[in-house]
Amino acid sequence: FEDMERGHVTILENIRAKGMDSIEIQEVSDLQISNYVVEMEPTDSMDYQDILIIAMKKEEKAQKLYSDMAKEYIGTEVENLFKKLAAEEATHKLKFETLYDDHVLKEN
Repeated sequence: FEDMERGHVTILENIRAKGMDSIEIQEVSDLQISNYVVEMEPTDSMDYQDILIIAMKKEEKAQKLYSDMAKEYIGTEVENLFKKLAAEEATHKLKFETLYDDHVLKEN
């Protein structure tokens, strides 16, 4: 999980080195699992399913934040930067949703 977040630093460093025109925004699939699970608070007794739910919800919120920020800067270079970051968060969310699908939903 930590490596995913470090990826943001790498993305921003690459953009700084290559310029805002280098931003490529990928389209990311959405399993929408996070839409159907209840948000929860972390506890000491969390199991794997709980951890994945918290992770999905955090990525979902981060994606929404960046998407909302992009809407505030429509038509600017900053819009694309926030769209790129939103797409990165969507990628993270997809990873957690895939793990949830593979290890929680399929086991039940």
